[in-house]
Amino acid sequence: MLPILLSLVLFADQPAPSLNDFNGDWTTDLSTLSKEPEPERIVVKSKRFSRSKGAISVPADGQFHSLGNAPFVDAVAVTILDRRRVRELDRFRGKLIYSITYAASVDGQSMRRMITDFGKPNGRAVSTVIDSARDGRHSPGEHLVSGDWRAVSIKKSQAALIDTIRLRDGRYSLLGHDGYGYTAVIGGPPVSIRGDAETGRVSVNTQGDNTVIVSMSLDGKKTALQTLRLQPDRHTIKVSVHREADGVEKTYLLRRVK
Repeated sequence: MLPILLSLVLFADQPAPSLNDFNGDWTTDLSTLSKEPEPERIVVKSKRFSRSKGAISVPADGQFHSLGNAPFVDAVAVTILDRRRVRELDRFRGKLIYSITYAASVDGQSMRRMITDFGKPNGRAVSTVIDSARDGRHSPGEHLVSGDWRAVSIKKSQAALIDTIRLRDGRYSLLGHDGYGYTAVIGGPPVSIRGDAETGRVSVNTQGDNTVIVSMSLDGKKTALQTLRLQPDRHTIKVSVHREADGVEKTYLLRRVK
């Protein structure tokens, strides 16, 4: 009798996922983050620094240079430390937001980007390390940070990757470990985001029993559509983010912590 009972338990139909299963703490699995379709280009030349990500181009003289009325970073200072290292400092309204050090390997084939984020709502700095591989050849005489780069790994402290999701009473809320977050009425108007740009907004809808859709905007203009789809195991969420600016869709997984 025991083997028969055991087989009934093992092969019985599992309860279908429901929206209630979104409730809990979730960690981002960075190893599942899809790759960017195009490499990032960085140019350090003639005492000037530019990078395609963020469309930044400023003199590399160690002084802060205005980026105008930008929503996240409005001034950048870049210093060339030596032939294979560059430091970037980013400010917003006079406050230091990011410190970034680019360090190419001696042979110029790899680069490590060390980022410290001072702009979190809870005031605690968060460090991220991105390792990249050169895409293409390095031209002799160029600074070793110059070139096209593709990220191969991203590392961040585990605590900084945990978000808490609450979905109840017709409301959806997201709270990050760093204080970032929002609460929105499902099917309701856009709401502001704690720790984001002042004009950043999100609105939330659901689809069926396993999908949450978050529409993101900036200055009233749609910027991205995030879809969170709960997987049959109810311990994994597949996230896809469609960027309006370039049409690229990024995907990654959230895994339940508790």
